[in-house]
Amino acid sequence: MLQIEVLKCYKLKCLNAAN
Repeated sequence: MLQIEVLKCYKLKCLNAAN
């Protein structure tokens, strides 16, 4: 049910890691 939030967190982490 919290997949959306997990995906958002994952995306944010991915972006932060890229930066």
